[in-house]
Amino acid sequence: MFVRVVIRLYNSNYMNKVVAFQDIENLRSVAEDFSVLLSRADNTDIAIDFPGTMRRYTGDASNVHNELLKTKEQCRPGIREQFIVFAGEIAVGLSAIQLVDEPPEGINAEIPNLSGLIANPWRSLGLGKLSLRHRLDIADDRFDSQAYSLVRKNNTISQKLVESNGLKIVGEDESHFVYLYRGADQ
Repeated sequence: MFVRVVIRLYNSNYMNKVVAFQDIENLRSVAEDFSVLLSRADNTDIAIDFPGTMRRYTGDASNVHNELLKTKEQCRPGIREQFIVFAGEIAVGLSAIQLVDEPPEGINAEIPNLSGLIANPWRSLGLGKLSLRHRLDIADDRFDSQAYSLVRKNNTISQKLVESNGLKIVGEDESHFVYLYRGADQ
């Protein structure tokens, strides 16, 4: 896999993108990428924020593929939209914008939650920003230019990312800050 990564990094046709689950033709390839990437020791921190994701998308690629198919079936425009982040042809992250049944205190239930992750060794290459901008565009188009995100208090990299993209702290609990996005015209 490392050689595949290096070749694609330096390939002039290398293209980063965010693709909706329903638009992905080969979820088997995504499953293979996730079963390897999310099992890496340097990605165990993902389990802190996304324990369900780690449980579903690590291990045997066949099981991961089945879980990806289930996720694809649960996607609904304007309610639960999920995406795969690609570095070239390699699936390196997940992201979602979705309404939740119990948002944090002070957040209206009609405001969607933003969540996302990028796996190592693909962090700090602009993929998190690409993914976040994609979800904020959807918030602008379908959710009245509003969204919120929870960011762990000790995750300064994610804090800087959301703050640099216009999200502001509006609350907190023991371990997370609650960030709110209101588009430029709000």
